[in-house]
Amino acid sequence: MKEEVIRTVLDEDIGKVLDNLGQLEAVQNGEIHCCECGIPVSVKSIQIIMPLEGGNFKYVCNNTECVLSYSAKHGAV
Repeated sequence: MKEEVIRTVLDEDIGKVLDNLGQLEAVQNGEIHCCECGIPVSVKSIQIIMPLEGGNFKYVCNNTECVLSYSAKHGAV
């Protein structure tokens, strides 16, 4: 069985994480959207940040339907 690491971030630290990823300004400007519903995410509404190859990321908002849909498709969360 392959062991996987799941990293979590406290709500109060998400801005720091986004800043370290170089994504904070884009999130604050409404340029980053939930990959499930297409609505812009905010620092307060991000539920999942999934790293992709090439230094890109997928974001999922905290809408329950989006989280469940993403989880079902990708086996995440």
